[in-house]
Amino acid sequence: MILRKKCFYIFSILAFVLLISMYFNVKRLYEIKLIMSELNCKNTELEMQNATFEERQKKFITSLKSEVFEVTAYDQSPLSCGKWSQYGKTKTGTKPNSQRTVAVDPAIIPLGSMVYIEGIGWRIAEDTGRLVKGKCIDVFFDSYADALEFGRKNIKVYYNGKSGYRIS
Repeated sequence: MILRKKCFYIFSILAFVLLISMYFNVKRLYEIKLIMSELNCKNTELEMQNATFEERQKKFITSLKSEVFEVTAYDQSPLSCGKWSQYGKTKTGTKPNSQRTVAVDPAIIPLGSMVYIEGIGWRIAEDTGRLVKGKCIDVFFDSYADALEFGRKNIKVYYNGKSGYRIS
């Protein structure tokens, strides 16, 4: 009888320990599942934000005018700019930059406008030129050799004809 009581107590203690360990394991598994579901939600929200950004970017580009322009190149040397090369400034007063500056006809694309040139990327209409008239854009390069290498190309250009700012 005493042996049975001892076995029952030992069994009860083992069952209790097993139940407690199962409880903590289940609780830990639940916590892991909760964390995983939160991560999935965050990934889903991030995917939705990225999709929204892509949709916004696509909508923005399609809202712009798109036409094929004759795209040429220039640099800051007297060979490209003539007497104006000595000033080292664009029509808008900025220093030209090969990653940013293009010369445009302000009657077509207002100065200060963002311009997207296929194969080149986003640029800002910061300059004008004596020969830049109508559907012609002059892309700024750091050297005369790079400008010559670029040459003349007919490229699709996206722009907003109503943006930019006035030069007084």
